Amino acid sequence: MKKIELLNSDGSTNQLQVFGGEEKDRPVIVILPAMAVKSTYYHSIAKILSQDFIVVTMDLRGHGESSIRPSAKVDFGYKEMIELDIKTMVSRLQMTYSRSKFYLMGHSLGGQMACLFAAKYEGLIDGIILVGCGSVYYKGWEGASKFKTLLGAQFIGFIGKTLGYYPGKTFGFGGTEAKTVVIDWSNQSRTGKYVVSNDPFDYETALGKLKINTLAISFEADDMAPEKAVENLYLKFNPTSPIKHIHMRDNHPLNDNYDHYSWTKRPVGVVKLIKEWIG
Repeated sequence: MKKIELLNSDGSTNQLQVFGGEEKDRPVIVILPAMAVKSTYYHSIAKILSQDFIVVTMDLRGHGESSIRPSAKVDFGYKEMIELDIKTMVSRLQMTYSRSKFYLMGHSLGGQMACLFAAKYEGLIDGIILVGCGSVYYKGWEGASKFKTLLGAQFIGFIGKTLGYYPGKTFGFGGTEAKTVVIDWSNQSRTGKYVVSNDPFDYETALGKLKINTLAISFEADDMAPEKAVENLYLKFNPTSPIKHIHMRDNHPLNDNYDHYSWTKRPVGVVKLIKEWIG
């Protein structure tokens, strides 16, 4: 593994961890984490994928190797993650791996950021891989879970607005998050629409035009990204967009007791699906 330091235009920095980067014409897969999850959590799957691909892990803004730490005085939202962090990362990697195809692989919030980036900067990447990732629109859940999701997201957004940041460990969900991140997140949970704070770009219209190769992998035991919520995300794309959704039932031959998080620790089945799809 080697590291590449990123310098964003706002002066913030981040670190990329690159696995298997010697053959510069291999496809590049960049793994974007879930909310409050460090990039090191994905190193197990990165090492296995790097047998066939160049694999890069990167922390989302505010966590891990990111130089930013959210607080009542330090705020950012989806806009900064898309326009600064991911855009800088893609540009930097494409300078080094100019002959490679590029895939953004996102888990949960990371997958949503991958979709929004692809919509805003159409043509910069070749495909999206969503694992355990769906829209947080509350109607993607059933029964009592529907209202639990809605109320939980609105509570988190309220705490963010009230305190100026969200102290996740205090409330038992997530980590320390910036106010605008949880506002963007909670608003989308309520409305189903991606309207990014401080960004005039029309993401909903752009998503509706987006045509991009997409692989979505979901798990029956994942109650944080149920099948319908996953569909609610990629069905925002252009109807002609080539999308493959593999929903792994509990009895699926490659399902190693996967849920929202465990797939990263026993990733062989997920790796096989990704290799088959890209190959």
